[in-house]
Amino acid sequence: MKKKLFIYLLLLLPMFTFQSCLKDQEDIFDKDASLRVQDAMDNADKAFVSAENGWILDYYPEEEQSYGGYAVTVKFADGKAVVGGELDTENTYESLYKMTNDQGPVLTFDSYNEIMHYFATPSNGNYEAMHGDFEFVVDSVGTDVIKVHGKKTQNVLYFRKLQTSAEEYINKVMEVEDNFVVSGLEGSVGDTKILGEFDLDYRQLSIANADGSNAQQRAFAFTDKGIRFYKPFNIGGELLESLEYNAESNAFSGTTSKGTTISLQGTLPDDYVKYEAYAGDYYLYYYPHKNSTTGEITYYYSDVTLVPNEDKTGYIMEGLNDNVKPVLKFNKSKGNLELNSQIVGTYGGNNIWLAAWGLKAGGNLTWATAAGMETQWNLDAEHPEYKFISNSYAGLVTDSFLLWAVTPSGSSVGQFSTWTIAIKNQLPYLYSLVKK
Repeated sequence: MKKKLFIYLLLLLPMFTFQSCLKDQEDIFDKDASLRVQDAMDNADKAFVSAENGWILDYYPEEEQSYGGYAVTVKFADGKAVVGGELDTENTYESLYKMTNDQGPVLTFDSYNEIMHYFATPSNGNYEAMHGDFEFVVDSVGTDVIKVHGKKTQNVLYFRKLQTSAEEYINKVMEVEDNFVVSGLEGSVGDTKILGEFDLDYRQLSIANADGSNAQQRAFAFTDKGIRFYKPFNIGGELLESLEYNAESNAFSGTTSKGTTISLQGTLPDDYVKYEAYAGDYYLYYYPHKNSTTGEITYYYSDVTLVPNEDKTGYIMEGLNDNVKPVLKFNKSKGNLELNSQIVGTYGGNNIWLAAWGLKAGGNLTWATAAGMETQWNLDAEHPEYKFISNSYAGLVTDSFLLWAVTPSGSSVGQFSTWTIAIKNQLPYLYSLVKK
């Protein structure tokens, strides 16, 4: 019995020896792996720091890039990052950063930065924020380009080495963006006619062949020369990554991956109104009623003034009430104004909303910020009238607005009657703006 046990132990001995050797090899491999990761982290950090002018990052929040891209500049030094960009052209913001290990080098902005954390920070009207990244897995490091992807969104992004100062680059970006008065584009690539449509609010471009085939949509970011796409368009088997924009001719030009030159013309709809034309005094018409004697339909009205806001993204409507000054957003793609549900003030710890209201369709309302109305020009330059129509929000056909109290957490409190706007706390059957 003892002999058999001894033989059995002898047979097991090589197995223990093999396992011990394997463990030693694993320990050595783990050590080598950690050294390799540390080297990768050090090399990435050196590359980030090495750029004399810093880097430009086309930053895309949200997993489907539904907000488009934004130009962000970053300069790394001594464990700190100085961040600027088009979100705030007047200031830069310094915060800490570090390289960490998560199965590879990860660039982490580990203290709050007003720009880098902007899309990841919840707000009153957007409780889930915009799904922005502030941790980026480093995929590859080149001389002038560092490829990363967002740890949360998986969006593939590129740090591109700046050849000029960050300030000069962003100034050129803003010049392109300010002069980018275009709704669509058209032209030919070889024998194929191309048509395109911009959504400038969400920085998207949709293009297709004239017959509707090969339809594609891409998010884009503004650059110092035009626009650059999140991923290339495929046009006849050739990839198009960016377009330069000429504001004077409202034209686009680009070169495909195969060296084909592309020229496209920007377009505007016939009823497009440029931003500056909206400023001034108006009659705001609402609530139609019939004259009992003549049968004529007339409207109540309020005297209002449209005042440009600071960043030229819309107009502040003054004249309804000193406490209620709603913002009409300028849709740069369409050339019209949009009045959507929005917070117009606070009272008693609640947010006071100018809520979209479907009075004709049963009196339903919503404070969803996508719901509301948009203007439509009468095409009369001498006597402009901008009629209000319901926008494309699927949840409600809006024809009116109502002041409504909502808790900061988003719970309904009810009608808010302390402030009077047009008729009590209502803008019923909003009809048009007529310039005085």
